[in-house]
Amino acid sequence: MAPDIQRNPDNSITVSFTFKPAGSMLESELNLQAMSNQANALAAGECLKGFDTDGSPIVIGGRTFTSKGSEPKNYQTPYGPVSVRRHVYQSSFGGATYCPMEFCARVVRTATPLLAKQASFKLAVMNSNNAIADFRQSGLKIARSYLMNLAADVASIVAEKQDDWQYVPSTEELGFGKRVKTVSLGVDGTCSLFCAEGYREVMVGTLALYDEDGRRLNTTYVAQAPEYGKETFFAKMDREVEIMKGGVTEIGCVTNMRLFSGI
Repeated sequence: MAPDIQRNPDNSITVSFTFKPAGSMLESELNLQAMSNQANALAAGECLKGFDTDGSPIVIGGRTFTSKGSEPKNYQTPYGPVSVRRHVYQSSFGGATYCPMEFCARVVRTATPLLAKQASFKLAVMNSNNAIADFRQSGLKIARSYLMNLAADVASIVAEKQDDWQYVPSTEELGFGKRVKTVSLGVDGTCSLFCAEGYREVMVGTLALYDEDGRRLNTTYVAQAPEYGKETFFAKMDREVEIMKGGVTEIGCVTNMRLFSGI
C-alpha cells in the first residue's frame, strides 16, 4: 500500500503507510525499510515544493523572467527518487532557464542537500564500489556515474567558495581543557593514474595538535589534485596553518608549538 501524505493547517506534514510483516525478521525489516523510504521520499518531495514560487514573474539582474509552467522532474533523495512539479523560468530574450526551487533548496545535480552530503562523504572515505554498496544497505540504488558526478559537483562548489568561507576550530575539536603542546605538520604525495595524462602526483597534507602526553587532539586534512608546481596545494596548507594558529591562540591553549614537517 502506497504511503499517504497530507499537509496540515500549521504547515506540518503527516505521512502514514502500512506494511505487512513477513515470515522472518530480516524480511520484515527489509519490507519496513522499503516502505519507510517511500514515505520519506514523498515527504522530501513536499519539502522541496515549499521552496518553489507561485509562478509569478520574477526579476533577476534587472531582467524579468516568466514561468514556462509547472513541469515535473525527478529528484534524488537519500530515500530514493521523487517526482516534483516545479516552475522553470526564462526571460523574453531566451537563453538559459532558471529554477527557483532548485536554487533555494540548494539542489546539486538533482540531488537534495543531504544526499549530496552523504555522497561526497562516502567517496572521501571509501571507493565508489563500497559507497554504492553502502547506499544499497539503506535501500538506495545509485549509479556509479551519477555518484561520481555528484561528488565532483560538491567539490567544485567547495573549491569555488573556499576563499570566502572562514572557520575556526571549535574548542571541542581542539580538546577543550587540554593544553596544546605540539603542532605536527606533514606533507606527502602519491601517484595516481589519470586516463588522459598517465600517472600524476596527488598532494596530501595534515595539521595535527597534540597535548602534553602526546595524545592527538585534532587533525586537519588537506589534498589537491595534480598540478605543476604545487602552488595551489601549498597555498591551501598556508591557509590552514593560519586558521589553526588563530584557533588555538583564541582559546589560549598553546604553550609551546613545535613543527615537524614531512616535506
